[in-house]
Amino acid sequence: MTGSITRLVDSSQVGSIAAEDGHEYAFTASALRGVEFYQLSLGTAVSFTPAQTSNERRAHVVQLAR
Repeated sequence: MTGSITRLVDSSQVGSIAAEDGHEYAFTASALRGVEFYQLSLGTAVSFTPAQTSNERRAHVVQLAR
């Protein structure tokens, strides 16, 4: 799935992605592949693997969109 970064919290290295399906997905720096958290900025296009937990949508394997 693809989307763009809408929130970044440097102090805790978490963020969120607005996805093409209209939902927001949370991610942590540990989900990043091929990019470091400090390299991200608002609006950065990314691809990721979506996952649903009991109380939120999460993004796994987050990487820069090609």
